[in-house]
Amino acid sequence: MKKTALILAALILLSAATLAYAASQTATCPQDGETAFFTGNKKFAHTDGRGMPIADGKYNCEYSHTYEGKTHTFWQACGD
Repeated sequence: MKKTALILAALILLSAATLAYAASQTATCPQDGETAFFTGNKKFAHTDGRGMPIADGKYNCEYSHTYEGKTHTFWQACGD
């Protein structure tokens, strides 16, 4: 019984770690080229960057960083 509980706990931890890294953790800021970090926010995208509809849709992730005292926040397709 203890072995089963230990294996189950290990699987839960592995699943949580996998989900934490499912989104790219960093992206290049389009304003200044610096590295920005994933904020944890996601939204479903119905259009691409030019406003054209996306048939299958996908998620955009929010990235943010501070550069010269200003916060740059932007959205980018998750995994790109």
